[in-house]
Parts: sequence; C-alpha cells; structure tokens
Amino acid sequence: MKKVCLHIGYPKCLSTTLQRSFFEKHPQINYAGVGINDNISYVNKDIEFIFESLLKYANDCYWNQNKKQAKKTIEEFVNNSSLLSLFSSEHLGFKFSQQQIDSVEKIKRLAFLFSDFEVSIFIIEREPINLLKSLYREFLKMGYKDNYTYFMRELVALSDRNFLSDLNILNKKSQLKEHFYNVDITCLNFEDLTKNQEFLNVTLSSVLRIDNHKLPIKNDNPSISNEHLSKLLKYNQMHPRELGLSQYEPFERHRNRIVYQRSELDYKEEEIFRNVINKRLVLNKAFKGDKNTSYKNLFQLTDLEELVLQKIRSFNP
Repeated sequence: MKKVCLHIGYPKCLSTTLQRSFFEKHPQINYAGVGINDNISYVNKDIEFIFESLLKYANDCYWNQNKKQAKKTIEEFVNNSSLLSLFSSEHLGFKFSQQQIDSVEKIKRLAFLFSDFEVSIFIIEREPINLLKSLYREFLKMGYKDNYTYFMRELVALSDRNFLSDLNILNKKSQLKEHFYNVDITCLNFEDLTKNQEFLNVTLSSVLRIDNHKLPIKNDNPSISNEHLSKLLKYNQMHPRELGLSQYEPFERHRNRIVYQRSELDYKEEEIFRNVINKRLVLNKAFKGDKNTSYKNLFQLTDLEELVLQKIRSFNP
C-alpha cells in the first residue's frame, strides 16, 4: 500500500511558506498543491477542483455526483509516481468561512478519497490567541470591516457554525482517528518551527521521512504593521469586498475559478479575480494613505480572549 501525506493546516501557521519553499521544491516529494508556481494553483485543474470545490463547498448531491471520478484522479496522481505524494491545504482541517462544509464532513470525504493508501497527516498548531490575532489580520486584508473586539465576540456567539472548535487539537485528532483507518498523526508547534530554517528543514524531513536538502525557506505571506491594518479597517468600511460582501458571493472567489470555468458561462478572468484586484488596490492605499490613523489599540487586551480560550477548550471529545 502506497504512502500519502496530508498537511491539513492550521491557517497562519506557515502553510504558504511550506507550500512554496518546501513541498514544491523538494526533489523527493510528488506535490499536488496548493502552491505550485503561485499561491493558489495545483498540479492540474482536476485536483484543484477536488480541493477547492468538492472538499470545501460542495453539497452532498454534488459530492456524490463527482466523488468516484475524484477518487480515480487522486489514485492516478499517486500511483504514477515513485515519490512521496503530498497534498496540502490549510482549509482541510479548518472551516475558514461559514460557507464551507462542516469540518467533520471534510474529514469523511478525505478518508474516502485516500482509503486505498497508507495515510499520514500532520498539523502545525499555534497558541490560539496569537493564531486568532494573525487570522484577524488576514481577514482585514480580505475585506473584513469590524474591529478586533467585535471579531472575538462573534467567535464566541456563533461557535455553533464557525471554526472555533477546529482550534481544539484534541478534538481534531479525535475526528481524524474516527474516520481514517490506522492513521498516523503528527502535530508540530509553530513557535518551534519558526526559530530558524535549519530546525524547520530537519523537522519536516524527519516527519516526512525524506532527505534533508537544507532548502532556503522564504516567508511568502509576511505580516503588515498595525498602522497599515488600521488604515485597512477604514478602507474596508468604505470599499466592501470579500469578507465584507454578501454571503451570496463566494468567499475567495478566485479560488473558485475552476467552478466558474466549468459553468461554461464565459466568465472573464477580471470578473473571477475582481476581489484580488480590489484587495491590491486597497492594500496600496493603506500603505500610502492617511498618516493620522490611530492604530495603537488595534489589539487591546480584553477579557474576551480568555472567554475564547475557554470556549476552545470546551470542545474536547
């Protein structure tokens, strides 16, 4: 039985960096994506369709129509190489938006697609509040228009439908073990991995059981300052996009490009990527905009952080 590795997150835990600098570049990895040549591409359109539609948004009817062909596509990719096949998406273990299917349903579908292989899974975890602050920063870049306090309150209030339970690593491991047969799960610590390139190379090579090629690691998604984030918050309220749009608009519209193409409705590329275009325009404004914007209290400490931690811990299996 051939071995396959799945990297399933978490978000804001080196995912883009590993995809671009390690998985794509290592000569002993048969890498399917995401992160081939750019930050959103896979090895081919069929695999992109699986990971960006069937495993994230597809309803049960649509999944059942496509699951057998999807399984065949995965098997062909793995069996046509003698290297270690690796698939990576931070969305696999994490419900990034309320539009996505439930995280347990993602795991069930993954288990079906990879049922004929010996699967190992690894997750990079991070101290929850630091992860949420980093995620809030990312949401601002995507168009989120409310402050940090509102963000944290909503996490607690809407924990019946959001990603908060996904941050409980014990719960996540329990879900994986329930649906994968004899799965090997490795959890790595974000704070440890970011110490230096050498440690990261050694650790990943050991986990994946491949040679250490001492690959140069580049941060492909660097943070921006609180000052620029505060400007973004203001511009997001003025120019809604992505997370500031109606729920009828698909989150990360550009990652749904294969679905739009398959519709045969002649969507133009500038329509599919319009939010990315607007994001870049607004980011440019934030870096060059109003110098009087207050930003010192962007992440002011609040009792809500402890409440969020209590909520995460409550999701133990």
